[in-house]
Amino acid sequence: MQQLNLIEASDAEAGATAVIEFDGGSTCNVPKWGYGNGYGSYRINGGEIKRVQFEPMSANCGEISTLLCALKEASQAGYKNVEIFGDSKIALLRCHRASKQKKFSRTEMFLRLSSELLAICRSSFQNVKTTWHPRSKSVENFGH
Repeated sequence: MQQLNLIEASDAEAGATAVIEFDGGSTCNVPKWGYGNGYGSYRINGGEIKRVQFEPMSANCGEISTLLCALKEASQAGYKNVEIFGDSKIALLRCHRASKQKKFSRTEMFLRLSSELLAICRSSFQNVKTTWHPRSKSVENFGH
């Protein structure tokens, strides 16, 4: 899958909020069998759905990686406020508590991704609002 072009910087008017919807996962989430390829989908402000693929990882890492792609795009477009919708309580909690978290998970990949999420939330956005929605909403939005 390809990642599409960034949204135009002119879309990010002063004080505007980027509304991010995301979902991610892994083709196999049974650690004793090995992780599957990570994948995800997101859209910003109801725009075109963007699909991304990642190295083998857990479903939680797929969720966080997808959210990171969306946050990076919103940051590069100049947004200073984000409102995030997704069904991953772990990814939303990491994002919501980004300014307070000091320590993350035991695994190296999860630690790296969580640290990256912390860094982008702290450095790029003035306001971060997270809203959990049920899995059925993600399936409706993205088909997975």
